[in-house]
Amino acid sequence: METQDVFNARRRAAAAITLGVCLAVLLAAEVVAWLVQRDFGRVAVSNVTYPNANGITVRAKLLQPVDVTADSPAPGIVYVHGYQNNRETSDAYAIELARRGFVVLSIDAIGRGNSGVPGDPDEADFDETYGTATSLAYLRALPYVRGDSVGLMGHSLGAEMAYAVALRDPTVRALAFSGFAYRNDATADSPKNMLMIIGQYDEYRERMTGVGDIEAEWMASPQSAAAIPVANPQLGVTYGDFQQGTARQVFVPHAIHLEESHSPAAIARALDWMRLALQPQPPWIDAQSQTWPIKELATLVALVAGVASLLPLAFLLLGTRLFRPLQGPAGSHYAATGRAYLRGAVVNGLLMLLYLPLIFALFGLHVYVVPIDGVFPMMMVNGIVWWFLVINIVG
Repeated sequence: METQDVFNARRRAAAAITLGVCLAVLLAAEVVAWLVQRDFGRVAVSNVTYPNANGITVRAKLLQPVDVTADSPAPGIVYVHGYQNNRETSDAYAIELARRGFVVLSIDAIGRGNSGVPGDPDEADFDETYGTATSLAYLRALPYVRGDSVGLMGHSLGAEMAYAVALRDPTVRALAFSGFAYRNDATADSPKNMLMIIGQYDEYRERMTGVGDIEAEWMASPQSAAAIPVANPQLGVTYGDFQQGTARQVFVPHAIHLEESHSPAAIARALDWMRLALQPQPPWIDAQSQTWPIKELATLVALVAGVASLLPLAFLLLGTRLFRPLQGPAGSHYAATGRAYLRGAVVNGLLMLLYLPLIFALFGLHVYVVPIDGVFPMMMVNGIVWWFLVINIVG
């Protein structure tokens, strides 16, 4: 086919229509996600920033039910995401909590997202909670939050931060975390009202718990004996008393580590836990009724539509005077077969494996030689970028 036939008026018109459809789908999907996050106008969502004790900026998403005011305050919850993530990965929990009457502060932990750089861990003022302790104080000071009814939640590394703060702060009335396990320092009444969620297939379960089989061994562990001092405690059963702050439960959903932050079963269990511990004002929405998947699906549709729109957009741009010099007949055609194909596939497969040694080298350099946080503040992300650079240079 000749070049002029490819860029004829009929094809340009079809490309323009396709681009318009893609953009319309993208916009509609974003509006749906925006509405769901705000529970269709019943929750106000805003960005807030505040400094921690040594002046590092913490950015957070604040979700406030619109009927919560200084005259009618509500319980508050700080949610902390996991390692190498940001606050957007906390949306499932944050959205469901806010639409049930909680004021939610979903933070970018220091060193993640749009919060500041954490600094040198060897410095005396290093914030070992990565902004969690400061965020708790910020939330409690809001005039529409009941300061005596606040809780902490988190996933993975964020769970560890939430656990550490709740352990040393008896004013935290409730703690729910996933992808982490309480330790020997947990007791029957500290942290208060503690829910532990860890997936049956969590890749880090043995490192977190010290046992090989959570379902068979964890409730008989020394950690559980200290935190739940009853004979033969069982998974999924609540022990203790919420009023006294001694409520305890371990829940094991059928999930891997990453799935714990988006598991409907885990989210439902955490919602009911916070309801019993912090007692928001009625009416209460059943914990099984969750809208966050709509928001996640809508953002996926927007992503796909955005990527798809690049094809008709590129076609239209190639028809303009600025990009017209790029038009031309296709070059000679070559298809690798047999040994040539196998050789190319093997080489590309080996190049992909370079990712692992590069990541290990970065972590080894950081741990055993010299800290490289200043150059690689997000080592996994930068490792991926470095991997792409190396394999493309070799390729």
